[in-house]
This record gives sequence, structure tokens and C-alpha cells, in this order.
Amino acid sequence: EEAAALENQQQENNVDSSFLSVDSIYDFCTSCDISELAHIKTAIELTRELCRDGLENAYGLQVASTLRNNIDKGLIANDEITHTLMWTTAGLDARMGGSGYPAMSNTGSGNQGIICSMAPMAAGEYRNCSEEEIMRAVALSNLMNIYLDYRSNEYAHLSKMCYCSGVAPAAAASGVAYLHGATKDQISDIIRTSLGNLAGVICDGAKPSCAFRSYTGLCGALQSMLMAEKGLSSSSIEGVVHDTVDGTIENIYQLQKECMSTTDEFVFKVKKKQGAIC
Repeated sequence: EEAAALENQQQENNVDSSFLSVDSIYDFCTSCDISELAHIKTAIELTRELCRDGLENAYGLQVASTLRNNIDKGLIANDEITHTLMWTTAGLDARMGGSGYPAMSNTGSGNQGIICSMAPMAAGEYRNCSEEEIMRAVALSNLMNIYLDYRSNEYAHLSKMCYCSGVAPAAAASGVAYLHGATKDQISDIIRTSLGNLAGVICDGAKPSCAFRSYTGLCGALQSMLMAEKGLSSSSIEGVVHDTVDGTIENIYQLQKECMSTTDEFVFKVKKKQGAIC
């Protein structure tokens, strides 16, 4: 099994992703014959069952069920954004808490697959979008995440940063934005602003609190979408953000390569000191 996993990763590393861009992904997802996206139905069905399990049972930090409880109490509005956050985080609660339901992965990550599939699905269902519109949004979100991850070169599969909070939410928000009628330029703005928001947050292992961290990232990404709808976005004078998506993800790659090379060793040291690792 280990040999097969290594072979699969090597094959993925050899995939030519140079043709991927915001424009090419948008054009494909909005114009392709819907039959070409038939496999997206499987992702939608798997993700919905996992997320439902997360809402119906007590997993991990129960981020999603806490949101639902506070909706019932009238403390939080049951709007599109909260609905999207709740359903997406439910899948992460479940997966990180030991649910037996499978997840459709994206670039080798089950959590990223949940984020990229559930966010546009939940938003689409809240907005009463058609099945075809939701399928196109989910496809766009997943392809955007593949594009962003592979631009990270050797960090595509095992990054120093937490891509579940810093990258996948940006891709997910682009799928939601498609359902809002966003243009290609607006989607680029959403991704750049969202990437800059939590750049540098470390990955310190798989655990229940990954759901909370991903919730934070998705909340920011959806806010980036709302700002883009008003013509607002981060610019190249703001930290690692570049005026292009490619430039921004390149800066994030260099950030990991030059500034975060000892992250794994540090996390291992901390966990060993705390007795989590023998």
C-alpha cells in the first residue's frame, strides 16, 4: 500500500498543470458540456453524507453544531454565509473526529476536498440554484484548488502552511462567487485577498481543531468575496499579496521555502515535549 501511495504521488507530481489559470478554469467550468462533470456528482453525494454526519453527531470541537445551536437561540442569523460555514465545517468536524464516512479528496487532502465541494454546494442549495449550476460551481472550486496547490511546487502535497485555512477556502469562495455571478477579475481578487489573509499559518498536524481553523479561513474567504462584489481587494503593497494570482501564490511558495523550513521539526519537538509523541 505504501509503494502504491508513493507511485500515485509520483504520477501526480508529473502532471502538467501549467495550462491551469483562473481564466482557463472559469472558461471550462462555465462552458463545458455538463456530462463532462458527471464525476462531480460523486463528490457532492459523498460530501453531503459526511457533513450531515458531522451535524447529527458530536465530533471534535463541534464547531458546526455550535453554530447551529446559536442559530436556534437567535444569536446568529441563518443566512447564506452562516449556512455555508456550518455545513462545510460539519464535514471537517466529522472527519477530524473519527467519522466512518469517506471524503472525496483534493490534491491528496480530504479536508481540502470537503471545503472545496461543500462550500459551493451549501451556498447553491441555500440560493435554490439548479443542480447544473451547483455542479459547475463545485468543479470550479476544486479545479481552482488544484491550480493553487500545484503552483506551490514541492509543497503541493505536504505544505508547511495550513492549506485548509489559507488556500482551499480561497478556491471554495471562488465557487460560491460563481453562483453570485462573479466575473473572472472578481474571482482573481477574491483569491488574492483570501490568500493574503492567513498566509503563514502553520500546519501542525491533523486534529479536531483543524475544523475551527478551516472555519476561520473560509469565513475570511467569503468576506473577501463580499468585498470583491464592492470592488475591494488587497493590492501588491499589502504583504505577500501580488497584483496577480500567480504572483501571490509564488510569494507564498517562497515564504514557505525561505522562512518555514524548520516548521516540522519544531512541531515535532513540541509534541514530543508534551507527550503526544513517544
